[in-house]
Amino acid sequence: MSYKPVGRTRLNFTSPSYATFDSFAGVDYLHSLTEMVSSRTNYAPNMDCSELGSIERRVGYRDLYTLTTAHMISILWMAQVTDKTDSDISYLLYASYIGGAFATLKIYRALITSTGLDTPTALWSETSLGFYSKDITSFYHDGDLYILTGRGYFKYNGTTVTKVDGYVPTTAIACDHLGAGTFNEYYNLLSTKIKKTYITDGSATYYTDEDASAVTSVILNGSETFGSGATYNDTTKRVTFPSTIAAPTDGEPNLVIYISTSRTSQSTNITNCTISTTYGLGNDNRYMVAGNPDKPNYEWISAIDDPTYFPDDGTASYFKVGDSSNAIMGFLKVNDALAIVKGDANNDSTVFLQTAELSDAVYNYDGDIIKAVSTQFPILEGVRVDGAISKKSFETLDGEPLYLSKNGVKAIISSAITDTRSVQSRSQLIDTALTAEDLSTAVSIVFKDKLYLAVGDDVYVADSRKKYNTETETSATGYEWYHWTGIGVTAWAIVNDELWFARAIASGDTDNPYFPIICRFNTDIDGDEKYNDNGNAFFSAWTLPMMDFDNFMRKKDIMKKGTGFLMEQGDKCSAIIAFSENGEDFDEVGETVYDADKDGDKFAVAIGAEARLSGVLTFQMRIQNDAINEKFKILKGQVAYKNKGMTGGSTL
Repeated sequence: MSYKPVGRTRLNFTSPSYATFDSFAGVDYLHSLTEMVSSRTNYAPNMDCSELGSIERRVGYRDLYTLTTAHMISILWMAQVTDKTDSDISYLLYASYIGGAFATLKIYRALITSTGLDTPTALWSETSLGFYSKDITSFYHDGDLYILTGRGYFKYNGTTVTKVDGYVPTTAIACDHLGAGTFNEYYNLLSTKIKKTYITDGSATYYTDEDASAVTSVILNGSETFGSGATYNDTTKRVTFPSTIAAPTDGEPNLVIYISTSRTSQSTNITNCTISTTYGLGNDNRYMVAGNPDKPNYEWISAIDDPTYFPDDGTASYFKVGDSSNAIMGFLKVNDALAIVKGDANNDSTVFLQTAELSDAVYNYDGDIIKAVSTQFPILEGVRVDGAISKKSFETLDGEPLYLSKNGVKAIISSAITDTRSVQSRSQLIDTALTAEDLSTAVSIVFKDKLYLAVGDDVYVADSRKKYNTETETSATGYEWYHWTGIGVTAWAIVNDELWFARAIASGDTDNPYFPIICRFNTDIDGDEKYNDNGNAFFSAWTLPMMDFDNFMRKKDIMKKGTGFLMEQGDKCSAIIAFSENGEDFDEVGETVYDADKDGDKFAVAIGAEARLSGVLTFQMRIQNDAINEKFKILKGQVAYKNKGMTGGSTL
């Protein structure tokens, strides 16, 4: 590319024309340079949309804490928890693995301070996990945080992490001394323990259960008697008192026996899960879990408002969703229903729809209730479309349920899931870049009207405030996207209404190759000091689309005067402008620096090009900045040009 100094070349004295760019959208990797709309760009690393619609550099981030112990992988999961006794005190919980012959799960807690994090403390460590899961899920219930790691089920109560103790169901009530009573509750998949209530009837012995292996407690008239009067015989399965026990005067149960059974534990059905959500009839009062690698197409449903009780009722509280060769990947709320999204498979649907409804009571000929009214969760098999590829990329953005597939971000727009149009693309403009990545490790979060999708070292940001109608799908919409580079997010968390994340650096250890790092974006810093990545400069740019100025056969002169960008000034504002003619590589044409201390305080400054081009057919212009702690906000762009003669043909 050659540049001709103004005043040393033959000039065209006709008045120049101007191409002005005062509306900025997002990146566009779908269309060619000449087909994309003027508000989009094919290259804009680390740029973001401001609340008023201009384009600006993203804020930087800073490291808050680097774990000094090397780990197998970086942090997989983080969550903010508030102290139960003091709402002004918050902690960050996070989990990862330390490797070697076997994986060891570590759960840490760190006090969140005004400046970052205190030194983390390990709350839980479980070794000899021959298998480790890269997917961890959590949810809150009654102020406690429940955590499913794929090999365990834990509860954080504000102080410690403990394994979840399953609820002990009362399987029968009002039993007589022979153990005959009224059915009450099903066994719990999380426990092999049960209890029964009795109405004493003058007998001294009370039969427990055919599956009984031990008795742990005997409560008579509100007092513990086991070991201080009552005994248990494992051969007869009976509890015996020293003397007969009279019937209660009020006719109500007065004896409770706690029984350990010999039933095979079914707890791994739940503890091996890695996906969770809440759902129910009229409210979200049930906990649905899935993601068990041993039963990949199973879903289990808890009892009402109790994540420690998953009834073993045979059919009503678990479902086989589609084919077992295709795993459940995640859940999404769709209106009043729950979408169950699976992976890709040639022989299986990928989206199923679950609803909640009341069943009718069942009566016998005498009018007695055989089966009471209960909540059922029927599942409708839906369409076979692109399935989900990452368990960590299920979000709801501006009321729209989204998941990540191998072909990009998909939205479920309707509960009519037997129609293929109920699932539509939302990432067409960036799919060529997305699909070149390993999307199986992607992790996402929704924060303040934006979806943050981390893939490898990059983050793709969808802005729900900026939507457009797509060209290939009827009545479909898409989001404007932005592309951030060089971050490497492995987990997200919202902490005190700010966006935090985890990344990692190399440790040099073969078994444990990473030092995990907890970071946050610098949105709490005023002024231009927030524009750095942990003290380092990062590159930002905005590129205008290719221009032929409505006539690709006519040569043009690109004028020095009138060509450039209008930028909002910060404490210091610098930029480099680069030109590309006829599709060639970009060449820098000069740098401009404005310093508020030296040049005065201004709202905006004009950054002008410092060169002129002659006889171009097509033209692109880029503005870029790689300086530390500098604001880089673009308000307008403009190209001044003059038409010249027609060309007989050229190869661009």
